[in-house]
Amino acid sequence: ECADRATYLHDMFLASDTTVALLSDVPNSGPQDAPIPFSEAISTQSQVAQLAPSGAPRMLLHNVIAPNFGDLNARLADMATQAATGHVAGFKVYTAWGPNGQGFSLEDPHLGLPVIQQAHDTGVKVFTAHKGLPLMRFDAAHNGPDDIVAVSRQFPDMNFVVFHGAWD
Repeated sequence: ECADRATYLHDMFLASDTTVALLSDVPNSGPQDAPIPFSEAISTQSQVAQLAPSGAPRMLLHNVIAPNFGDLNARLADMATQAATGHVAGFKVYTAWGPNGQGFSLEDPHLGLPVIQQAHDTGVKVFTAHKGLPLMRFDAAHNGPDDIVAVSRQFPDMNFVVFHGAWD
């Protein structure tokens, strides 16, 4: 009960001084196993909007993507579909998380760069990466910030955010 939507909305927006929140998600391999499916995040966002006068935006949404799971073209299509909803404030990746403990680089021309290009092409100009905080089964080789620094130079009109400030 402590993690249901009503409790979250109460604690985050009614019992605190929070003005704006960002609803994100944990690493997952796609829509089929996401703890917070994007459609549910949109529903939560809609309920938050009802708490504010005139539906003022009080909640932003991340869309977590994992290009290293399954068919990349399906992931890119999912990104376009989610962006078309108008609810994606930014895309988020966990580059150190992946199948068999293998992460990926944002500079990878087969995984990372196509995902950033797709975010750019859909008009979502905020791209977030979880970097540095070493969670269980994370690939240390892909948990540093070097790749995000490099790709930020290739996409100067985008905003790149590093969660956890490259802690490790």
